[in-house]
Amino acid sequence: MSAPRATATFIDRHRSVNQRTTLDGLPDSVRERIWMRATTCPLASGEVLHLQGARTSDVFFVIDGIVKVSISSSAGNEILLDLRTPGELVGHFAALDGCEQPSSVQALTTAELLRIKSGDFLDLLAAHPPLARAIMAGLTRQVRELACHLLEVTNDDAAMLVAKRLTELARNEHYGRLCRENHGVVVIEPALSQSDLAGWAGVSHRSAAAALHEFRNDGLISTHRLRIDILDLDGLERRANQH
Repeated sequence: MSAPRATATFIDRHRSVNQRTTLDGLPDSVRERIWMRATTCPLASGEVLHLQGARTSDVFFVIDGIVKVSISSSAGNEILLDLRTPGELVGHFAALDGCEQPSSVQALTTAELLRIKSGDFLDLLAAHPPLARAIMAGLTRQVRELACHLLEVTNDDAAMLVAKRLTELARNEHYGRLCRENHGVVVIEPALSQSDLAGWAGVSHRSAAAALHEFRNDGLISTHRLRIDILDLDGLERRANQH
């Protein structure tokens, strides 16, 4: 997965990042130092970047595409924790604490990442306080999102949880590579499997299937082999918030 050093053209191409990202708001001088320490790492759809438990500490910035972060249960079931989009980090926990990778990372779509060696990453954090603050802000956001999700899993039924994830996919511009609109219907592409959806929602595969069956009967979605079409996004959002 090695590739040539990042170039000035590559830097210019990716200056614009969204508000959810670690890179947002960093001075250009800091961004340029990141790019100059990095090598590009392209991933094909479905390609694994690293597995849970791997003894690797390279840090990766997602530049294009979407990657999924997941863990495996003792029974061998994969649980999707999060989707990472352009401007976000993966692999940084091992660089920060020196332990094994806590999760697996796999490309959901074709993706392009910037790879930084852990030593270079730690040097950048020490030399550039704005980058260190951005990393801390990103970690804080992830903890807040996890806390909110745990509260949802405690309080909401399975159908609500699945509906929330489907509406998040449809409404959140960061997940645009996984969705497309076709004559008012939001089509969720097959890159995200039903098992992924169940794990991300925090419910069993059986509960996710039952929720999708309910949504079909209510005319909110239609399902096809490896694809979900959202027919009534507003109705699905109401179901996500129905107590």
